[in-house]
Amino acid sequence: MEWYDSRFFTDRSTSTEFHLSNIGIAAPGPLDTKNGLLLSPPNLPGWDEVDLVTSLSSAFDLPVFLENDANAAALGEALYGAGRHSSSVYYVTVSTGIGGGYVYKKQLIRGANGYAGEIGNTIIDSSGPLHPVLNKGSLEGYASGTALQSRANERHASSIERLLAHPQERDRFTNHLATGLANIIHTIDPEVIVVGGGVTGSADLYWEALVERVRELVYPSLRSTVDIRLAELKGQAGIIGAAALDGVE
Repeated sequence: MEWYDSRFFTDRSTSTEFHLSNIGIAAPGPLDTKNGLLLSPPNLPGWDEVDLVTSLSSAFDLPVFLENDANAAALGEALYGAGRHSSSVYYVTVSTGIGGGYVYKKQLIRGANGYAGEIGNTIIDSSGPLHPVLNKGSLEGYASGTALQSRANERHASSIERLLAHPQERDRFTNHLATGLANIIHTIDPEVIVVGGGVTGSADLYWEALVERVRELVYPSLRSTVDIRLAELKGQAGIIGAAALDGVE
């Protein structure tokens, strides 16, 4: 794509010119979305109190909206992806970290302070492991891509995929992730859960076991309603969701 000025760009594949009405930013949290600030993202060391909105709004003379990347991806999947036919969608990304977002009737549910749906810091096992910034025994500390890679290094596995090919390690991972998803089901009772992020690249190794384990962990009356789907928009979910932010403000 080629930018002509602050309000237009051209898609080279079609030579079509588009008018820009706003800019959406999907960024890792924690954020101060009201003031447009990245606060201190655990996976972006040094990005403390960074104001993205003011500089971009000034440069392009357009409204700029900042949103947590998991929330943006949740909105993308809820509006245009795996949850587009559902009214209540919880999205979880299992990647470098673990994040989540909840969309109800096509609207993001942000909570009083913008932290609604943040599953990564929920405690799965208070006995450990330690995490540099999150709770001891957090879901992210157990089941994120970073945690799995650390586990792979300890087990002398060459990759996360090789780690999850081992039945005991696969069961360990699916139990931790399923525990987090079951907690979400019991808390907000979504119609569908959509799972995305880089670790889903190995989903063929664990997906059926994950869904079955979630069903085992929820109330018996809920088991037949459990609907867990792989994300459809892949790495584009956050971008697509960010582009839709103006419509949900």
